[in-house]
Order: sequence, then C-alpha cells, then structure tokens
Amino acid sequence: MPQKNLDNPDLFPLLNRIADALDRMAPEAKKAPLLDQAEAFSWDASSVQLVPVPKVARVD
Repeated sequence: MPQKNLDNPDLFPLLNRIADALDRMAPEAKKAPLLDQAEAFSWDASSVQLVPVPKVARVD
C-alpha cells in the first residue's frame, strides 16, 4: 500500500472540519458521579448513569 503524505498543509482545514463535525454529532459528556456523595448508588439505564441512593436499607 502506498504511503500517504500527511504533511500536506491543505489537509489541516479538512481534518479540522471533520473533527468539528464529529464533535457536534457526539453526545455531551456527562459528569462523573461524586462517589463520596452517597453510601450507595443504583444504575439508571434510561439516563445511563449512577444515581445516589439517599437512604440505604440495611439488614442487621
């Protein structure tokens, strides 16, 4: 396979346009949960994230 010349300065604007389009298509990154915020978490599949459990039911 022939080697491509990636040092061509004409490629940079095109590659930047492609990268910008991909950024616009990607969903916004969600904030990571603060794991010291609660003692337990449950997985919420609809929002695809961990949700803090306000009161943990324990069996002694």
